[in-house]
Amino acid sequence: MSNKKNKTVSEILTTVIKHPMVNLLLVFSVIFLAFIMQQARNVASMENISIALCFILVVIFLTQTILAQSLKLHRQEYLDDKISDLKNIIVGSNLSWLVNEKYVSAVEAESETTWIFSPFMMNDVQLNENIDTLTANLKKGCTYTFFTADRPRNHKALADFKRRIKFDEGQVKVYFIPTSDFLFVTDMMVFGVGGERERAIEKLPVVESQFHMEMDKLHTDRIIGIGRMFMERFSAHLEK
Repeated sequence: MSNKKNKTVSEILTTVIKHPMVNLLLVFSVIFLAFIMQQARNVASMENISIALCFILVVIFLTQTILAQSLKLHRQEYLDDKISDLKNIIVGSNLSWLVNEKYVSAVEAESETTWIFSPFMMNDVQLNENIDTLTANLKKGCTYTFFTADRPRNHKALADFKRRIKFDEGQVKVYFIPTSDFLFVTDMMVFGVGGERERAIEKLPVVESQFHMEMDKLHTDRIIGIGRMFMERFSAHLEK
């Protein structure tokens, strides 16, 4: 709707500028300005006229600059107000569980032990904005445990992971769960496993969505329980 409106305004401006009356007005304006300049030459020297014109141009430039800065500040204040309103809506509507990629990366950067449940492991090893956090954590000695469906493509993804990313023995563990038992349909991450604050975050099941859902403690504990069950039941499916 907005694009259609902008296009309409653009068409109107184009029509106005191309109108014969507007062009005629511009021609008369130039002639009138030339007449004023000619009259000014009769009462003042060219040097004084040049100084006056320079002064006028400086005043116009300063005025435009001040107006532009004022408009910029006004827009920034408007955006700040809107952002503040959105934050209030999120808090007031109890939507603080909705988080973005930047938030997830920040939480992951502080996690010493991370579990990742993913139906397709390649989602976690492709080069994207999260891979930098993962590699940085591995360099710090942090550990990762992946739970993924036992599919050929995921075994290939693990081989790619080992080829692309350097890590010490035991830092990365992968449990290949039979597809009949692996019921996760989106990526689920648990950060700080075994620490003071364990946090489970799930990617929203929406194509190309950049948002995630952070779970409360009750559901986080349940996800960790599923992970421990996988470890006990499918220990023979572990690859390091």
